Amino acid sequence: MVSMFKKRPKNRRKKEPVVKRLKKRMLIILRVAFVVVIIPTTFYGSWYIYQRLLTSPLLEIEHVDVLGVNRISKEDVISLSGITAGDNLFSVDKRLLTRRLKKEPWIDTVAIKRRLPDKLVIEIEERQPIAIINMDDLYLVDIKGVIFKGLSKGEAVDLPIITGFSMDELDKVEASGLLFMAFDLLEILSKERVLGINDISEINIDKNYGLAIYTLKEGIKIDLGNSDFEEKLERLERLISIRNGNFTGVEYIDMNNPRGIIVRMSENIAMQI
Repeated sequence: MVSMFKKRPKNRRKKEPVVKRLKKRMLIILRVAFVVVIIPTTFYGSWYIYQRLLTSPLLEIEHVDVLGVNRISKEDVISLSGITAGDNLFSVDKRLLTRRLKKEPWIDTVAIKRRLPDKLVIEIEERQPIAIINMDDLYLVDIKGVIFKGLSKGEAVDLPIITGFSMDELDKVEASGLLFMAFDLLEILSKERVLGINDISEINIDKNYGLAIYTLKEGIKIDLGNSDFEEKLERLERLISIRNGNFTGVEYIDMNNPRGIIVRMSENIAMQI
């Protein structure tokens, strides 16, 4: 009689040797021990060393170097920082120190560096004023177009003034757009050129006609409109070259006329170029 069921083959897989299994278990135990014991120990050791550094007399600040200041004194910077001799070098909070220093309007950027064992270096970048803006009062504008402080009485600055703008108009999109155009024009004028920022006494903002500049020496009004300042100034400089830098008799120059440059002379004679 033939059986209808086949015999299952025997499972011939052999068990791992005991030694190999023990090694695997020991490896697992060691890993767990590392997490449970070694990591907390390392963390505590690092914390302990850090605490010792914070109280070490060898790391007490003895010297504070202040770099990059011109308009404000090193003593004022140290006073603003709140750092005193004997403070621990590693206890200095760089972010807090930076916030303190940037309360001074003349300070633009701050970099703080530790120099072991006892020196703190404070690198300052001061704001570079490029113009004065008249908005119900006088304010200084830096090269980035930031209105950063009011002009104090007796503060010696020889800069062009931006007029035709009020403080109430700062939030108005159209008006503030013209102000940013004035900042762009200042940036162009700040580059080395025949007619530069030192030759300008005023930039006037007009909501209808755009921007106009007034020359420092002659007081000539030059209309530039509200676009293509670089191109218009290049054309203006060619005109200056033609006249050998002489503006005698010129009252007004219109650079915003599509027909060309319009020059009005003091005798009320208009000259088109």
